[in-house]
Amino acid sequence: MLNFTQKYTNKEDVLNDAPQRKVRLECLSSDLLEDVDVIVAVMKEWGYQYSELSQKMKDNKLVALTAVTRWGQALKQVNEKFKNDKELVMASLKSNGMNLEYAGEQMKDTEDVVLCAVKKNPASYRFVSERLKKNDEVIRTKI
Repeated sequence: MLNFTQKYTNKEDVLNDAPQRKVRLECLSSDLLEDVDVIVAVMKEWGYQYSELSQKMKDNKLVALTAVTRWGQALKQVNEKFKNDKELVMASLKSNGMNLEYAGEQMKDTEDVVLCAVKKNPASYRFVSERLKKNDEVIRTKI
């Protein structure tokens, strides 16, 4: 059983323990909560904690990408500018095509993004742009 009572104040300790899922945000000292390397290490294991990050950390693309790669639904919580970032959206869709719901309008109208989502989960078709709902390849993929 994991024990999350340890308080981390040293970056190296966090980086050593994070891969074993021993470190969560509540275990970090306040200065470590603003360290990108530390936050990325934690997001690799606990991406769902993205919503608990400071705005500064949420505005960091690497942090957002790491969170959505681990927990695709983090796309719902990312900064609006990242909802139209193809790399982030595609990382999110790898876990669940339904995450297309949280993508920006530009991504919902990008053929390869939509195809990825619909291949993963045909029900994501409902989030596709009207223009691409008429696309033959998208329609074939949905079926």
